[in-house]
Amino acid sequence: AAGDGLLAAAEGLLADEQLAAADSRAPGRPHAELGPPLRDVAGIALAHAATAGAEDDSWRWPTSLLERFDAPDDSSGPDVDAASDTAGAANSTATKAAITAKKEIKEKKTMRGLAIIGGAIAVILLPLVGYIVYQRSQANKAGSMRDFQTAQFGTRASLKANVARASLAAGAAAAGERTGKGKGKGKGKGKGAAAAAAAAAPQPKKKTSEKKAPKAADEAIQLKAAIKIQSMFRGWKARRHIALGLNPTGARLLKENQHLLLQVECISGEGFPNVNTFGGCDPFMEFRLVSGSDPVLDGRTAVENKVPPERTVSTQKKDNNLKPKWNEKLELAGAINAKDQYLHAIAWDWNMTGNTVLGHMSMPIEQALEGLAFDAEATFQEPNVHTLTFKNLYSEGQENLELKGCNVNCKLSYLEVLKFKIQIKNGIRLPKVDMLGTCDGFIEARIVRGSVKNGTFDRNPNPETCLWSAKTQVIPNDMDPKWNEKFSAKVPGYSNLTLQLILWDSNAPMPDREIAHCWVDLPSVAKGQPGGKDAEHKLRFSKLPGIAPCADFKKTQLKITLAYEQVLDKPEK
Repeated sequence: AAGDGLLAAAEGLLADEQLAAADSRAPGRPHAELGPPLRDVAGIALAHAATAGAEDDSWRWPTSLLERFDAPDDSSGPDVDAASDTAGAANSTATKAAITAKKEIKEKKTMRGLAIIGGAIAVILLPLVGYIVYQRSQANKAGSMRDFQTAQFGTRASLKANVARASLAAGAAAAGERTGKGKGKGKGKGKGAAAAAAAAAPQPKKKTSEKKAPKAADEAIQLKAAIKIQSMFRGWKARRHIALGLNPTGARLLKENQHLLLQVECISGEGFPNVNTFGGCDPFMEFRLVSGSDPVLDGRTAVENKVPPERTVSTQKKDNNLKPKWNEKLELAGAINAKDQYLHAIAWDWNMTGNTVLGHMSMPIEQALEGLAFDAEATFQEPNVHTLTFKNLYSEGQENLELKGCNVNCKLSYLEVLKFKIQIKNGIRLPKVDMLGTCDGFIEARIVRGSVKNGTFDRNPNPETCLWSAKTQVIPNDMDPKWNEKFSAKVPGYSNLTLQLILWDSNAPMPDREIAHCWVDLPSVAKGQPGGKDAEHKLRFSKLPGIAPCADFKKTQLKITLAYEQVLDKPEK
């Protein structure tokens, strides 16, 4: 641009000279007078072209100017020297400007390259960081679910003594039956069988003090119950088979402190008082499973007492509603002992600064669950509908609170709690899903309600349908992996339980890939398999619903062992 400007100036001076020579009114100026300025301008232009535009071969000087500048110049004097100094200064300035421009261009290229490298690094690292955060959240969620299940259904250590105690009782029952039949015949065989059964069963820890033996009448009742139930636990032959059904219906013998799941379906309420400042009420219900004395007689103390999380459930609040409709199903799990347990229902008004107690009521478990008994056969019936009428529980400043007609309709039913032992042994002919023709396989086990054959597949367990889940370790680059991992699950005895086993390929740090799944119908296993006895299953995998299948997944097989048993617990004080 500077060269073009200087060229324009030179052409202008040349034009002025030609016009002056052609003008008849003014004599033409001599060539020597116009020569030095033209040479100075041309010198500046040529110097700039040599530094900034030398690489552009398309830029050329006009022939007329080159001829003019090449002509000899005899002029000299102070004007010529000053013009030469000016041209030298301009040449130096143009050179510095050209160097500065080159540096700026180089810096821009460097910054552009750094920006491209930074963008590439961000594209690589952002998915990795997101995946790590996602896996951490899933691990925290799985840990919280395990903590909740442990708190709801107890720990594994608390069950060992119970299983051993049930096994010893079963051995004593078998011995009592045989000695009663034979009246002396085969007494040695009966005692030997009982001793062998007791030796095979896991032994409970020794206690410093033992209770006295029960009376003969009580022994007869207990032995009869033990024979009928343990016959399915250990596979012993008995006159009468009692199948342990899931979500049982009909008459069955119950054990003392057997784990049951109490299901409360809160339907609707009416008669709630106006307790808010501008009228209205934001009600919600809380149900507790408590032991000991009647909570209504204890008054406010019973409401303020802390209850374990697995023994209390609450509905959602209904904003500004005096006749709320909830239609929510709530579940309370624990060892049921009808003699001193109560269902404690509390009506609350929700507030941002603190909830207000409206009233409470209690119902003995014997009354709530009609037909529940432990010394005789109990009938498992359809859910019973109850109307809970609340009693006043005055708070400060609410002595005039009216609760007449304040009641809630709900349904109460109960289920067994069953314990399943699952051992995932090994896989056979896993599909080649990696780029190198291998598989980094692991198994995820889930116990869910309902069928898993159709519908949609959830990558993460759905808390509404999944009751328990666990994963094996990853075995890399193995087409016939051997896991041999054992799991224990304690779940409510619903009638539509399914054990789902999902085969995954680990792609850490990227998301894992789901391959296929297989399943076991737990009710059919419980009906055809004696309780407490391990049974091996060899399963073939099927396509996951809604997921594109991979090649050769139909050839893949999985070996597992499965056992179940009824859950008992120590008597509560």
